[in-house]
Amino acid sequence: PGGLGVMLAVATRRPAWRRAGALLGQAQRRRVHGVARRRPTVVASCVIGPQRRRASSGSAEEASAAKKEEGPSWVPYAVLFVIGSLGAWFWRASKAQAERSECLETAQSAHALDHKERLELRERNGLPTTVFEDVARGCVRDLGGAYAKCSYPQFVRAASRYVDRPLQSAHYLDRVVLNDASLVSEDAPVGFYLAVLALAVGGSPEERAARLAALVESPDGGIPRDDAASLVDWLARAGHVPPSALVFQTGTKFPYQRYAIRTPRDLLDAAAELDADARDADVLTTDQLARLLLSTTLNLA
Repeated sequence: PGGLGVMLAVATRRPAWRRAGALLGQAQRRRVHGVARRRPTVVASCVIGPQRRRASSGSAEEASAAKKEEGPSWVPYAVLFVIGSLGAWFWRASKAQAERSECLETAQSAHALDHKERLELRERNGLPTTVFEDVARGCVRDLGGAYAKCSYPQFVRAASRYVDRPLQSAHYLDRVVLNDASLVSEDAPVGFYLAVLALAVGGSPEERAARLAALVESPDGGIPRDDAASLVDWLARAGHVPPSALVFQTGTKFPYQRYAIRTPRDLLDAAAELDADARDADVLTTDQLARLLLSTTLNLA
């Protein structure tokens, strides 16, 4: 009986033990499965978190780099300002140059002879300044003075009395006179014809300037400014004054630099500004006027 009781007790306890072991195994398996189920979430959160941080950090760096590439917001306006300023400068320069060229063409059109033809006329004739002085004195006496008007044929007949030989290339002188349309039907001062004849005179520029200044000298030896301006007018019309000396910059600089052609009085005054003795003189001497004719302003050719 004792042995049977023990066997019964063991037999009766073994299922309970087995059940307890089974329950314990189930609980362990649940814990293991629960950890296994939760672990991917933890791992995923650990992986996704840094990715999100790197993505947000990368987008911020990209935005900063794009902003640096675009530059400050005022750069486009500065570029437009520079382009506009350059365009305005080119426009002003082109307009000023076009106006200066137009004035030079106008001054050049008033000259019947070009530089080469003037040199040819002077070289082929080379009248001595003493002969020119005799012609000037005789024509002024015979025709009534330097300001007396006569026709071109009348002057030619009067001048031929004092020239000892025929002039070479005299048709150049005819062209200078006939280039002025007003002289076709009207008379001109004797002084103008003498200025034309001076194109064929040789000698040094100083000698020619002294003989030309003597044309308007008054009996008392002085030369009023108005008379000196008349001589400058005759010389400019005859072609002694280069076109570049006739064109000057005006005081108008906006919207662009303007140019104009000097009048004879403006030419004389501009030349006198560079001569301390003649600047404020109302009556000039022959030497003073000769210096003005040779100045860089008039540049007597």
